[in-house]
Amino acid sequence: MYDYNEKNRLRSRIAGMVGQLMTEKSIYQEELDKEETVAYLAEVMSGLTWDEFDKMPDDSLRQRLRKLMSLHMAAGMLNDLSRDQIRIFDEAVTGI
Repeated sequence: MYDYNEKNRLRSRIAGMVGQLMTEKSIYQEELDKEETVAYLAEVMSGLTWDEFDKMPDDSLRQRLRKLMSLHMAAGMLNDLSRDQIRIFDEAVTGI
């Protein structure tokens, strides 16, 4: 568990990178809410020890955040599917 200062530093570092990624890829701006995305990513990254997170190079963290944001965005798209569309999707990805 992170202490208060570590948690703030984690969120600040993530928020800065999320802002950069959203500026570079407009689809992130269109599909994701920045504050919700930062909260989601902070929760995911809190699974790392502070030492692991703190020592992670910016390019590695940025790559992880970009992948997680893409996954989060794609998962949100599934919410708009009908039951039949979900069934078709499930059949298509079974065994992948």
